[in-house]
Amino acid sequence: MAPFSRLSRYGWLFHPEVEIYRESRNGVTYTISEKGRMRFLKANGIVYSQLSRSSLYVHTYHDKFMPLPLLYSSAKVLVIGLCGGTIPYQMSRMYAGRVSIEAVDIDDGAEALARKFLPEGRIDFNIIVAPGEKFVEMHKNYYDIIIQDAYIGSSVPQEFLDHRFISAACTALRPDGVLAINFIPGGELTTEMYVLNLRKYFDHVYVISHKHMGNQVLICSKRLDKAQMLSMMGSLRSNVNKNELLRAYETM
Repeated sequence: MAPFSRLSRYGWLFHPEVEIYRESRNGVTYTISEKGRMRFLKANGIVYSQLSRSSLYVHTYHDKFMPLPLLYSSAKVLVIGLCGGTIPYQMSRMYAGRVSIEAVDIDDGAEALARKFLPEGRIDFNIIVAPGEKFVEMHKNYYDIIIQDAYIGSSVPQEFLDHRFISAACTALRPDGVLAINFIPGGELTTEMYVLNLRKYFDHVYVISHKHMGNQVLICSKRLDKAQMLSMMGSLRSNVNKNELLRAYETM
């Protein structure tokens, strides 16, 4: 039974990939393609966003952010870096009416691209065109969750790695808020060094590694520790996909 289940999940890999949209601007070529039940948005050939026609879950790092609204009765969320909008789309669908989501992106063409990528152009969240690091500095004690998913190519822009951004994000969060970061280790800044920097502002910093990708999700909280988070995420035990996410948080 297990081999069949695995084949069902990854059977789309055997389908040809078909490009359905392409545009180029500001030196970046964006494409939307489909492969079996999966849809991809790529920037210069690098996958930035994914969606599945059969599930909210895409079995990539994107899913790891989905349990976070369970930490709050009604969560105010900021996503930095929109591209195709996978993360805010997943959250707005899973927690309809329980989350208020803002997505900030420096690209003034990001919203139009997300509408082409998302099912039926559905956007149930607010989109703000602004530099994410400066937008965060405009807020204090405002968000429950800040998700940092801004990339240029396969690298996090330096402004999101600096102490200034970490400090601003900490200030923009409420006392029990969480900063969650999509991080690809590499270059001069190792995961260990980055965690040390984050711990200067957050009492609890955890690392979730994705077994099929190089991405790591860093969970930073001023107040909530691992045990408290897992207790509040207990409702995830209701199905296989959610159990997979709960196990990821148990290993952090």
